[in-house]
Amino acid sequence: MAKVALLVDFEPRTRVVVDIPEGMSVEEYLQDNDNFDNLAAVARHNMVLDGIEKYLSGENLVWQEDEECPFGTFSWDV
Repeated sequence: MAKVALLVDFEPRTRVVVDIPEGMSVEEYLQDNDNFDNLAAVARHNMVLDGIEKYLSGENLVWQEDEECPFGTFSWDV
């Protein structure tokens, strides 16, 4: 069996409902740093409240083979 180095990312996602002022696009609304920061805070709160481990699963996992530093590149590769 061959060992392979993989790069693994989790891409957790949560749903947030936001009130956008009349006549403003979502993009325009989120250009305001306070609105953007608030969105991030609410999303983070949802994930922590639900249990972040729920979001760190195979359903939200993306991987690719590490071609830049394949297995054996580092002395700690076992």
